[in-house]
Amino acid sequence: MIQDLILDAKAQVQKIVEESNADSRTVIARYTAAMAVNFTDWIGKTIPWVRHETACHTLLDNLRCEATHDHVGMLLLFAKLSNALPSQEDYTHTAGEVAAIRHLFVNPIEAGLSGVTLCAVLENTSEIFEQKSVGVQICLTQMFTVRQTKNTVMLF
Repeated sequence: MIQDLILDAKAQVQKIVEESNADSRTVIARYTAAMAVNFTDWIGKTIPWVRHETACHTLLDNLRCEATHDHVGMLLLFAKLSNALPSQEDYTHTAGEVAAIRHLFVNPIEAGLSGVTLCAVLENTSEIFEQKSVGVQICLTQMFTVRQTKNTVMLF
C-alpha cells in the first residue's frame, strides 16, 4: 500500500519533469534551492510528532546519514558539477512551495504523518532530478553508494 503510493507519487513527479519546458539546469537548480538545507530541517521537524517507533528510528537514521555524509554538500556539489548552482531567482521561484511545506508542521496532530509522507516521497523522487544531468557520473555514484547505506522509506 505505502509502496504503491510512493511509486504513484514518483511517477507523477517523473511525468511533470518530463513534460516540463524547463531545461535541466533550471530543474536541478530549483530542486537544489528547495531541498539543500530544507530536507534535514523537515526531517527534524517530523521526528517530535511521529508516533510509530519504526518511523521515528528510520527518520533518526536518515538524519544521521544526511549529516554524516554531508548530503547538503553533496547536493550542492552535484548542482555545481551540473552547472546548476541555484541563483537568487531559483530561490525566489521555490519560496512559495518551501513555505507551504513548512506549513505542514503547524498542526501537531497531522505533523508526524505529513512529515513522514513528505520525507518518503522526497527520498524516493530525488533520483529523478539527479538523472536530469549528464556528465556527473562520479557524483551520482557517490550519492548512490551513500543511499545504499541508509535505512530509507521501506521502513515507513
